[in-house]
Amino acid sequence: MKASAAKYKLEGKMKVAFKDDSFAFEFVRNLGFTYYGGADLGEMMATAGKIKEGDFESWFTEWDKVGRRVLSRADAGLAAGHLESAREGYLRASTYFRTAEFYLHGNPADPRILSESRASQKAYAEAARLAGPTWEPVQIPYEGITLPGYFYKVDNSGKPRPTLIFHGGFDSSVEELFFFGGAAAVRRGYNCLTFDGPGQGAPMREQKLLFRYDWEAVVTPAVRFPCKLPTITGACAASASSKSCTSPSTSTSKSTFWRLSTPNLGPFRQPRKRTPNLPWKAPVNRFRLPLAPASNPSAGISAASRPEPITH
Repeated sequence: MKASAAKYKLEGKMKVAFKDDSFAFEFVRNLGFTYYGGADLGEMMATAGKIKEGDFESWFTEWDKVGRRVLSRADAGLAAGHLESAREGYLRASTYFRTAEFYLHGNPADPRILSESRASQKAYAEAARLAGPTWEPVQIPYEGITLPGYFYKVDNSGKPRPTLIFHGGFDSSVEELFFFGGAAAVRRGYNCLTFDGPGQGAPMREQKLLFRYDWEAVVTPAVRFPCKLPTITGACAASASSKSCTSPSTSTSKSTFWRLSTPNLGPFRQPRKRTPNLPWKAPVNRFRLPLAPASNPSAGISAASRPEPITH
């Protein structure tokens, strides 16, 4: 038994569509978006079948082709008044353009990085427009400029709700964060704010902003931002300065914000210096939260698994 276990090789694990490790991983990453309409299984498998293993140019060419084809169908659907079909098409086109761009960064000067990224952003923005007022593009003030984001609402009633603030990692973009967390949040009664920070998405490509280690300097403005949205009701207290900021609503209810974070990014309220050589601890999985009634989304979450609340 031990001998057979010792012979087990990672290379023997199942891969989807590609033998190349990186291509297989990236394919599955985007394949997961099918659950919320961000991709189509048939379109993805057909495209993968045309791509040469490990060939970055082949990867770009085929994903760009399917992105353009789906975009043209979405445009035609919009012109014909088929708004839902158009919205679905724009979502998928956005994913395919973003997928095409992924391996172009070996040459940061490649003009296709910007053109493909902008095509993805534009298609997603059109899908958001067709989704209605519950998908709201926002600009978060940050050190004299703004960071792009989306605010997803359960409905347009203005009812106070717990709000998740969701950001990605090194190779993410704000458009894909809906499929990673925003869609699941609103289905369970949470509002969700997503955004791109320095080193991510448009801020990296358009504004040439690089990642920074003191990520709390990026997240803090995002935590404060929902206080200014008319759809967030209740009193809001600024987290660091102790100055109060009151929302337009006269409701006395408070809005609760939960952060979805990665380890070692520092607290939002009191930024602190890093202590070197601390043992690494695995992050808590804050995404697998028990389903609770929409009227009280946090009711089914135990104290041990509940995300850290930031109440304003």
